[in-house]
Amino acid sequence: MSEYITHSRAETVALGKRMAAVLAPGALIAFTGGLGAGKTAFTEGLAAGLGCTDPVSSPTFAIVNYYRGPRPLAHFDLYRISTENDLCAAGFYDYLDQGAVVAAEWSENFADLLALENPIRVNIERLDDTTRILAVKTAGKTAGVALLQDDRLLYEVYLDGGMTHSETLMPMIDSCLKLCGLTCADIDLYAVNAGPGSFTGLRIGLAAVKGLAFPRETLCAPVSTLEALAAAHTGEGTVLCALDARRAQVYSAAFDLATHTRLLDDDARAVTDLADFVENCKKPLFFVGDGAGLCYNKYSNVPGVLQTPPALRGGRAAAVALVAKQMAAAGQAVLPEALLPDYHRLSQAERERAERLAAEAAANKQ
Repeated sequence: MSEYITHSRAETVALGKRMAAVLAPGALIAFTGGLGAGKTAFTEGLAAGLGCTDPVSSPTFAIVNYYRGPRPLAHFDLYRISTENDLCAAGFYDYLDQGAVVAAEWSENFADLLALENPIRVNIERLDDTTRILAVKTAGKTAGVALLQDDRLLYEVYLDGGMTHSETLMPMIDSCLKLCGLTCADIDLYAVNAGPGSFTGLRIGLAAVKGLAFPRETLCAPVSTLEALAAAHTGEGTVLCALDARRAQVYSAAFDLATHTRLLDDDARAVTDLADFVENCKKPLFFVGDGAGLCYNKYSNVPGVLQTPPALRGGRAAAVALVAKQMAAAGQAVLPEALLPDYHRLSQAERERAERLAAEAAANKQ
């Protein structure tokens, strides 16, 4: 058994290219190793060494990617294949019989079967325990980007310049990576507000993160906008996070300031429906979020309700990163294809459609 240590993605690619030079037709590479360890980078090197000209990408969705060249390469992801029949149906053995080199990620799922093919086993592990989280905040009128390395905040920017997130977000991410001397290959986890919040803002943030995460199947954390708002504050008492949901409602949730224990679940509520909680919760009580003003206007006369300065009511991308770190430790991070918005209520178009269909159904009964 040989052991190699690479110090960059480029070195991992180069090592794969070196292996390709000694592979016989029909060779099977059986990969093991966690998400983001470098299997796709190693396969990129294999493809280059075999003379393949097609671009290499993760085969998560396609199950198999076939790279053409004088010595072709079939790149399998066995994560979603559950039976030997499925393996056969995907052409696994056909590619081997045709003399293609086959590289199989998640080979441990079929360890006994693949052992019959005399595989070359390649286990890739990360030796660097450093975790870098790139966080994006686009759920409201403001935008933010942060980069957290372990417990150290390397970079954060907050923008309330009046431009749309579609104009500002990618330049902000690009500046973040360049100023920190990093690339997307160095990111271990992407974090993004998944909701509630502005439907358009959420979609912009989620689409951007998906686009960045897909090529390397980097894990993502879909962070509650309200939980991230609370994570930026600490002390004694209660924090009630509120986002303006229009129609005299706020998206709201509440947390204990000392422990950050959740006291109210995320939901769209009428401001007046918060009365019982506001009057009986532990004091002092602070309102944060762009709906804080609506809540203060209603409950400023309740003893123990204190003002939070407007400049400190908005969310921070660093807090999104902090919650994402906790989610990853709890096993709650997801692959990019599973990153979905959580709007907490229907959009205006969906509401109008439901009302129209209900009216049509009522008319048909008459």
